Amino acid sequence: MTGRVWNHALFIFSNKIKKRVKDYEKDKKRKKSFGSFKELIKIIRHYFPDFNKQLSLIDDPRHQSYITYKQEEILFTRIISYCCQLKSMKEINRELNNDNVIKSFKLLFGKELEEIPHGDTINSYLKEVEINQLRNILYEMVRHLMNKKFFDGFKINNEYYHVIVDGVELFSRKAQKTEGSIKKEHHNGTRYYTMMLLAVIERDNIVIPLDFEPIENEIVYDKQDCEQKAAKRLLKRIKHNFKRMKICFSGDALYFSEPMIKMVEGYCWKYIITYKEGCSQSVTEYYDILEKNNDLNSVVKGEKVYDYYNGVEFKEMKINMIRLRTKGKTFWYATNFKINENSIEKMIKTGRKRWKIENKGFNDLKNKGYNLGHIYSYDENAVKGHFILLLMTHMIMQLMEQHERNKGIFETIHKIALRIKEALRTQALSASDVREIAQPLHLSRISL
Repeated sequence: MTGRVWNHALFIFSNKIKKRVKDYEKDKKRKKSFGSFKELIKIIRHYFPDFNKQLSLIDDPRHQSYITYKQEEILFTRIISYCCQLKSMKEINRELNNDNVIKSFKLLFGKELEEIPHGDTINSYLKEVEINQLRNILYEMVRHLMNKKFFDGFKINNEYYHVIVDGVELFSRKAQKTEGSIKKEHHNGTRYYTMMLLAVIERDNIVIPLDFEPIENEIVYDKQDCEQKAAKRLLKRIKHNFKRMKICFSGDALYFSEPMIKMVEGYCWKYIITYKEGCSQSVTEYYDILEKNNDLNSVVKGEKVYDYYNGVEFKEMKINMIRLRTKGKTFWYATNFKINENSIEKMIKTGRKRWKIENKGFNDLKNKGYNLGHIYSYDENAVKGHFILLLMTHMIMQLMEQHERNKGIFETIHKIALRIKEALRTQALSASDVREIAQPLHLSRISL
């Protein structure tokens, strides 16, 4: 065999090997993606075993003679589209309406489907659905996690759930297209804002949505709604629906006010609220006097200087103040936990965890593929419906992310979402897959 023939044969053989490796990697990637969708359904079935049933039990607002899809099919489609991080209602129609997705949904729902619910169908339903009934499903999801002791080992003092509250802007427009929008005047004109207040339970690197409250105006109003007013409505509803839940409330300096603190203490809750100089002149002056008289309790750890005082006078009450000074920065917190030198560092760390609602909550929803600011509908009720379904999805996807990490797969929620979408579109579930999904997960593989 001549050198030229030999080189040509070697070239062909090499290309065949490369093609086989490429096909193997492609098949491996496809199987990995497909496994992600099955794992997602397993997560839902494990943590929320009656999830589909709860979706089906909502009072159906539609005229019964015009129904094509069951409620659970419409709501589940919207949640799955969020899991796949589809960015618009048109993308739902384009990406999910293929044969593989339809076959998978047929098996999951036990019903013949010609196509997946259209984006317009989803929006029409969400315009009419009772939001409080969707909210009750979110409550049940949280209760399931509590019953599975998901938060045990992460409570403050092994007793209090750390509930963080903050507001988020969904979108704004120059024209008022959504009823109840908050009106703000700017130098370049008027804008109308659609805003929500969100409460989450913090657990290590996870924030579980607990409830939400729209910041919105009534049709006829003298004064606009605001974050503090919405917070009072939100906390009142949380107390009503979770009567026995021991809570430590956290919020930014906006919540440092006498009415808010009295409300929290009236519920027999604890609080750790961010304090900024200027929030209360009397508190700042009181603390300055204590410092000048060397009455503060101080703890020095390396470059960090902690100080605290139990019983600072504020209005007609007494609060406990803690402060951390490090590298030119100062962090203040007000609390009703009694502070000592053994607990101050832990309390400061707990107070600083308030940023998790920004870093893990809003950052995921805004910047990690969930497209929080997209206007899926201008209808006030539908906006709330989309938002609460997004909160359910974010809860599920964080559990999915934690499950993947426990298996040694360290990927972002965004990458997991892309794998789920790829799985849905490229291969349909089989009957054996559905049987596998029904099998219980091994708890050793899930971080509880």
